[in-house]
Amino acid sequence: MSFPTWTIAQRRGLLAILTIALVLLAIEWRLRPAYIGDTPSAIGSRSNALADRIDPNTATAAELSSIPQLGPAKAAAIVAYREKFAAAHAGGRAFENVYDLTNVKGIGRATAEKWKANMSFESPATQRSGEDD
Repeated sequence: MSFPTWTIAQRRGLLAILTIALVLLAIEWRLRPAYIGDTPSAIGSRSNALADRIDPNTATAAELSSIPQLGPAKAAAIVAYREKFAAAHAGGRAFENVYDLTNVKGIGRATAEKWKANMSFESPATQRSGEDD
């Protein structure tokens, strides 16, 4: 079995093509280097507002809107529902768990699930007993 041989002209042509490709790659790398800086912090920009979990039964609209994916409109709707509930049910808590938030218009189960990690639903008795420690 014989292999084809390359002529001098073919070798020079291949060398020219490889040289041009290498030069173009070097220029591309120099103009747009792939730099990966320090990894971003796991703590978000609103981490101070979320140092503790927020109780939707007592939080203001501003405090609620500090929760990721919970904007000012939804926060205002939660506060409005809570106040309406309190007027109709004296002494009752509007939200016993995260799924009670689905009673607020525009909040579904999946949306409430997203907020679960940032909310607390402690009863007033639990909060008072924690303050005595």
